[in-house]
Formats: sequence, C-alpha cells, structure tokens
Amino acid sequence: MEPKKRAFVAVLRVVVFDRMKELGFTYAAMIKRLGYSETKLSRIANGLQLPDCAELFALLDLVDEKAPGQPLTETVREHVWGLYLRAVEVTRPGLAEYYRFKKEEEDLRRRQHAMAAERASRPPESAAEDDLDKEHPAVQLRDEAARLHGQIARAGVPLPPQPIVTPPPGAQRPPAVDAMLDNTAWLLDQVEQALIRQIARAEPVDAVPDEETTFTPSRSAPPPPVPRPSPFRSTAALPSGENARRAGHAAAYLLSFAVVLLCTVLVAGYVLDRLPTDDSSPSPTRGADQSGGASGNTTTTSDGGSSRNPGGTGGTGDTGNGTTNPGTGNSGSTTRGGGESSPSRLPAPTLLQPGDGAVLTHSPRTTTVEWAGVTGASEYRVEVECQHCVTIGAWSPQANTTTTDTSHSFQWPADNEGRWRITAIAADGTSGSTSPWRYFRYDTSMQAPVQVSPADGTVFETFPRTTTLTWESVSGTSRYTVEVEFYDTEWRPWIKDETASTSYQFDFAGAQKGRWRVTGIAEDGSSGPSSNWWHFTYTV
Repeated sequence: MEPKKRAFVAVLRVVVFDRMKELGFTYAAMIKRLGYSETKLSRIANGLQLPDCAELFALLDLVDEKAPGQPLTETVREHVWGLYLRAVEVTRPGLAEYYRFKKEEEDLRRRQHAMAAERASRPPESAAEDDLDKEHPAVQLRDEAARLHGQIARAGVPLPPQPIVTPPPGAQRPPAVDAMLDNTAWLLDQVEQALIRQIARAEPVDAVPDEETTFTPSRSAPPPPVPRPSPFRSTAALPSGENARRAGHAAAYLLSFAVVLLCTVLVAGYVLDRLPTDDSSPSPTRGADQSGGASGNTTTTSDGGSSRNPGGTGGTGDTGNGTTNPGTGNSGSTTRGGGESSPSRLPAPTLLQPGDGAVLTHSPRTTTVEWAGVTGASEYRVEVECQHCVTIGAWSPQANTTTTDTSHSFQWPADNEGRWRITAIAADGTSGSTSPWRYFRYDTSMQAPVQVSPADGTVFETFPRTTTLTWESVSGTSRYTVEVEFYDTEWRPWIKDETASTSYQFDFAGAQKGRWRVTGIAEDGSSGPSSNWWHFTYTV
C-alpha cells in the first residue's frame, strides 16, 4: 500500500472505526445507518478502497452523532482531511482540487447554518437590524463564499454569476444580516451543485477497487441451478429431411408476405393518384383545355414538344426538364406537375455575434447582437432574456421587438447570464423558423493585480531575508490582500495582511522556497480575482 494512503487508513481506523467500537456501535449498525454494503465498509476500514469525500464526511459526522458530548475537534477533522487529500493526490489526482473546494464549501455552510440558527433563536425585538460593515461576521462569511465562487469559476467549473436582483416596488426588505446569510446560502448552493456535477464527471461510474484482493464470502454461495430439459427438440437434433422441410415452409411464408405487401403498396398508390386535390374547382368538360394543358394527360419532352396520353385533363407542365408528372384527371388542378406551390417557411437566421458562451467584460454593458440576413425576410423578431434579473433561478424577458436591420443593441442590467434568439418574418407577416438560444454573460468585476517584483522564480542569496513585493494598481480597489506562504513538505501560510499601497515588505521564514500573490478589495468589501502565485527561493 502506498505510504500516504497507509497513513490515512491508520488515522481513519483510530478516529472512526475504533471510536465507534468503543461506543458500542457495531459494523452492522454502521451499515444500517450509512446505507453501505458490508463489503464496501469492510474494504474502507481495511484500506482496500478509498472513500470519496461525501463518504468521508458521513463517517466523521457519524462519530459526532453517536458521541454528542465528545464530538471530533476541528484539529482532528483537519488532520484527517489533510491525510485524505494526500492519499487522493496519489490514487485519484484529478479529484483532489474538487475535493478541496468541497471541503471549504462544507466548512462555510456549517458556519452559515450556525449563524442562521443563532439569528433564529433571538427574540423578535432584538433581531430587527444590525449595523453591517466589513468586520461583521455575516459580511465576512458572504465574502468568503463569493471568493470560493470565483475560485471555482476560474478553475473551469461552469457557474452562474452572482445575482443582482432588484426587489419589486413596495416589497418588504428582510433585515440586512438575514439577506446577507440568504445570499451566502445561495452562493454555496451554486458551488455545491457545480462540484457535484464536476465530481460525478471525474469519478468512475463503478469505482474500481484501489487494490485487488480475493474476496471470501461470509457464507457459502448456493449451488448453481440444474438445467431443466427443454420440451422442444433443437434444430440440430432433427433429421436432415425434416430440417429441409421446415426451411422450405419458412421461405414460402416469407415469399407470400412479400407479395401481399407489394400488392398493397401498388393499390394504395393507384388510389391516391386518382383522388382529386381540390373539390371546390369546377370539373371541366372532357377534352377542354385547362390552365394551358391539353385535354388528357400530357408528357412534356426536353425539346419542348409534348405527347398526348389518355386519361383526363392535365395540369400545366414545365418544359425543358425532362418529363413532368401528369395532372389529375377530371379535376383541372395539378398535383405533381406545374402550377403554383405553397410558399416554403423561412429558415432560421444564422447568429453571428456575440459567440455562444461569450464572457463580456466592458462597462457600460451596451450589448449588440448580430445575425446574417435571410432571403425573403422583411423584418426580424429579437428576443433577449436575463437569468436572475427578476427572480433567482428564472429567466425574465429583457427585449422582445422587431427590426429591419440585422443587428440590435440594448443595455444589459448587471453581471448576469443572458440569452438571445432571432426569428425571420416574411412580408405577409408569416414567421419563419426561430434560431436556437445563444448564451452570454457579463463579468465587469475587478481584474487581478499585475505583479511586478520579485519576478517569478527569483533566487535570493542575501541575509537578512527582508523582501519587498510590488504590483500595479487595479482600478476600483480600495486596498489589497497580500498572501505569502513557505514550503515545508507542503505549502504553509506565513503572511496574510492588507495594505492600501501597491507594495509590501516583510522578513521571510527561512532558507527555503516561498510564494506570494495579491488580491484587490473594493470599497464595499468584495474581493476581486487573485493574481497567480509567484515563487521565490532563499538559499541562506
């Protein structure tokens, strides 16, 4: 067994399985409570199968549930989780990053639940309204959830933007703290749903055991069923003469069926050809000329000549294209030859700009959609919808208008997701096919700071280890968060501080590797995207 996995299995056995045994909780009771199979729980306990993150959470929560007076401390949980991530990086490297996000989401949700429960337990008169500032726990919790929301989006996990919802006039606003907690819960719900989908894509449908082992069942398997003799003889057991006779019967049946089917098709075609297509038109006198066709059915040849066929009045045919089909006898209207045909429906316009899934960052959010013109169209219907603009989770119309141009401009309300489609309209007002929805979204939030020095990969050979970090200013920020970490078998935090300047000075930990990054913070306390980690090394 790999050493990192062995370390996790040993700690999990002590923290969960040995602890549950001390509490008098048997394997059978754990299986019933968790819904696992006996084989699965045994393999997890023996280190033959690594649990996924949801299964690990369930095991740790089970200990807290059965020992309410002695729950697991945060230190123990963090230790178990750290060992688990190291094991995952070895056995399932594609899931480690998503599991880290899931753990952070679980921690934030636990804090949000505790804060909401504390608010609910207050008397109504004391829970009316709190003063919110950047130091308020609800604001800090919401900022952490928004930061996690942004980190997951930058990691390539599809997420909807944060909603900016304008309440209807006269609506009673909830207390500011409750509204902040509700927004936090919504962000965490989006993160959870996105991570569940992403983990489900990355995890195998049927997890392959981490180590192959011979499974010995706890009870003997039932003997295989004894095959019962069939009351029918197999074809191979029949005499050769009987086989030939049966094959001849089958061929005769198939031939009869084919003949009946062919006759049915021919009769149906004959009947359909003789049916009139327009009962309202008067029946002309036999032999009279109708709509330019000769009496009887007429075949038009490629040189423009025609030959007369018996059988009623023919419709007008086009010359020069080979043979046209005869018109319907006795009706004077055409069904397959010339004559007027119903107008075809206009096709769906081809959408040009913006591209599907485009992320727009300019401000103000003036948006122009463009499409290719459709032949025969006199105008176009433009439909634009916005998600979360009125109701969270719902699409609401932003534009529904017509234009004669092949482009349309409008103002977008917020950093929300949108979609648009176009329908061509003919001169008689008939609508053609509608194009598919095309999606876009806005993100006009702050940009990540641009680091200046020390450059990525710088090596210092100086002592003392006084280090100065510099970066370019970012529009819309009031201050910056500076993070510095050092490497000691893993990356550990050294400094996390705020400054209004575009530089920061500190003394580094030791002769080892380090890294740093910067995050902008707006006036309202919301954080923008972080810069990349830049690395450096001290040799003395």
